[in-house]
Amino acid sequence: MVATREMARRKRRRRALVALGVGAAVVAGTGYGAWRFIDDNEYLLEEGCSVTVGGEDFSLTPEQARTAAELSAAAADRGLDPEAAVDAVAISMQENELTARDLDAEEQAAAQEAADAEAEEGEEPTEPDPEYFARGGPQWDNGGEQTHGTPTTVPEFFSALEETEGWSPELDMEETAELLDRPHNASFYPQHEDLARAFVTPLTGQQPVDMNCEIAQQDAPDADPEGYAENLTATFPNLLGEDAVEATEDGVVITVPESDEAEQDLEWMLAHWSLAVARDYGVQDVGAGAYTWQRDSATWDRTPTAEEGTVHLDFTRDED
Repeated sequence: MVATREMARRKRRRRALVALGVGAAVVAGTGYGAWRFIDDNEYLLEEGCSVTVGGEDFSLTPEQARTAAELSAAAADRGLDPEAAVDAVAISMQENELTARDLDAEEQAAAQEAADAEAEEGEEPTEPDPEYFARGGPQWDNGGEQTHGTPTTVPEFFSALEETEGWSPELDMEETAELLDRPHNASFYPQHEDLARAFVTPLTGQQPVDMNCEIAQQDAPDADPEGYAENLTATFPNLLGEDAVEATEDGVVITVPESDEAEQDLEWMLAHWSLAVARDYGVQDVGAGAYTWQRDSATWDRTPTAEEGTVHLDFTRDED
């Protein structure tokens, strides 16, 4: 059979099409493999927690979200109005960006000395309370006859707020800063109020399925249900009874107590608090009501079986 010029051209076209197909498959395969590698190693993951209010997104780092959760929990456990938590979060954001202040050398030495003394007496050494607020310079009361420092730890802050005559949930942020003698200019604090309120709303149980967190699986701490349960009961000593928390090797079940507060859903307050500390204890799933948050998907999804009055935490990752 004699090959004509036209036959040769058709043969070359077929070879070119095959080559293009193979090349496209290689590129696609390489791209998919590269994307899987990037995704599996979480190179593009930006950890943090977020809340959307009226189309506006608010976000915090995992450390900041944990601090906001601690402040909100402290206010709720004391029976304070959620506005007290809004004030605390906004003030801490202004003064210390919702992070604990590092102890200086003198403070570290004093803390170590106290721990050594407790150890000698057979007591468990206690860690100093973290300071989420700024230490102001000398502040002068009426007439300049007395000086006082600003409260810096969580218990100090809320004790001062409860003891301050004239504080009420109706005060605006600037008025609160002035009343509490905060060290920064009072006009600086209102800029953080919207962010504070966005996170305090779910963290005090005023809104379900309202906060979401993206947390890495890489370099995650080992699952610690017992540690989580201890922190939970220590954080809510007044709201949770001794038998409310049951921890196993793989999970934790919280029996939610009834609340007299119509606007406070304890189930969702505990669920959102759990989400904020999930990174520290290796939590994989948080279930509340008809929804479950999964660490891998970083979303709240409806579950086929809903159990009201409990919050379930799973510390085992589903590898499927």
